[in-house]
Amino acid sequence: MAVRFAEGFDWCSDAIQLAGRGAVTGSPTLATDSVRALRLPGVFATFANGFTCELESDISTNRICLHFRIRATGEIGANVAQIFVRNTAGSVVFRAYFSTSNALLVQDGGGGTVLTYNAAITENVWAHFGIDVVVNSTTGSVDVYRDGVNVASASNVNTQSASGDIRDVQFGNTANAHLDFDDIVIDDAGYLGEVDVDYHPVDSDIGTSDWDPSTMGPVYEVLDEAPNNGDTDYATSDTDTDLTRHGVTPGYSGRAIYAVQPIIVARVEEASSSQVLTTLHSGASDDGGVAHPLTTGYRGYGGVLSVQDPDTSSAWDPDDLDSIEVSVEHHAP
Repeated sequence: MAVRFAEGFDWCSDAIQLAGRGAVTGSPTLATDSVRALRLPGVFATFANGFTCELESDISTNRICLHFRIRATGEIGANVAQIFVRNTAGSVVFRAYFSTSNALLVQDGGGGTVLTYNAAITENVWAHFGIDVVVNSTTGSVDVYRDGVNVASASNVNTQSASGDIRDVQFGNTANAHLDFDDIVIDDAGYLGEVDVDYHPVDSDIGTSDWDPSTMGPVYEVLDEAPNNGDTDYATSDTDTDLTRHGVTPGYSGRAIYAVQPIIVARVEEASSSQVLTTLHSGASDDGGVAHPLTTGYRGYGGVLSVQDPDTSSAWDPDDLDSIEVSVEHHAP
């Protein structure tokens, strides 16, 4: 069972920063009341506001499960909240809609409805959904979980309009109501339960940082905001191979950990080909790191999504998370 995407938005201070995590359509915002979540404002136009979850790796199996929390700020009505599961060619394999009377419909890519769950959401109330789909043109199946309960199922149905490996999942809104999404987790094996996606900032310096803090004191103290606060507190580097390394202690003892991913929010002051290499370290091992080119605007960049501890090659032990470290290296042109 492998998680292919996870996002909780807690690190993000401006929705434009999401452009580093996936394709952004229109003008999404952030809900910042009881939680920090993706808000897709209501506009009656196809995918006027949307966010695309680009999977860590393509799903070549015939199964995908979407986990997410959703809240509608009013009745969706005849228009829809759209969730499109697409293949490597960008064709829709199947889709899920929240539509008339806030019902959930699961359809094949051609628009044929294979499952309907009425009154799926209540206005202004968060609900957690798991949509577990076996993709097949004749023997497909769908199981829908709401707040941990299996509320609707269909079997031996057509859940496939386009063939090929699955590359991404689009969340969009053409309804009049604003839609909020949080705790998005996508895996390739089945329903995991009411999963949370949490964010924990770094909380210590490891060694002496090559990066310069914007204020006096330890470097980690200008990097420990949740969410980030942009140019208020930050660390800078203008030299190739500058390295800064930090500890993280989430304190998750007793909880199941499905995946871990470092995220950095960064920018360059002037357009260049500078990159940051973000690496997670565990014991004597690391995840190999991911290098991202930067823009002049802040974006959030994800490192490797690790479903196993690099040090043990086994599922994450939550106590071991308190010993991981994250490094960021500047790659200058």
